[in-house]
Amino acid sequence: MTLSSSILLFLAAMKFNLSTIKKFGYDLLPVAVGVFLALVLNNAQQVWKESSFQEQLLNTVFEENEANKKSITDLLEKQKRTIDTLNHYAKNEEYTVFDLIQKVNGLSTPNLANYGATYLLINNQSLVDVELLLKLAELDSQLKVFQLASDQIVDQLYEDLYNTDQKSKRRISLMLSDIKNYENNIITLGDEFNALYKK
Repeated sequence: MTLSSSILLFLAAMKFNLSTIKKFGYDLLPVAVGVFLALVLNNAQQVWKESSFQEQLLNTVFEENEANKKSITDLLEKQKRTIDTLNHYAKNEEYTVFDLIQKVNGLSTPNLANYGATYLLINNQSLVDVELLLKLAELDSQLKVFQLASDQIVDQLYEDLYNTDQKSKRRISLMLSDIKNYENNIITLGDEFNALYKK
């Protein structure tokens, strides 16, 4: 076999291999494009779902803030009357704490919702803008302090309910004043969060 015939055989083999590779490439190209499109669509769908989920969670927090504000403002006047009554009759030992609370038709604190904020803070911090997240953390903290203060006043009432002394009445009055302050902070923080969210 001469050198020229070897070169011809090599070129013929190369031509066969190149045409086979081209044919295989042309057959594979639609499959590769299809897989690529499926990945792009799947990623876009995932981003859309996360965005939609985030929007639903933030909207839940917004609605909870509005409901909390209404619940608090509905009770503020009654709480003020309770505090005023306790202070007015503080030195009068004819009345027990129970008597004074009955005079204003009972003691009330609002039921406040915090489910959306808690869920976002625990599970989905990466989905939320940092400024919103910080406001949400402040609000969540204030709601927890409010709940703690509400639990404490109930515990204190069990001890002081039938006491007639000035100290017991003032203590309950101060605790209610603290609760009112927490409620006002919750309204303020809720309004600030809602303004940031709607911005």
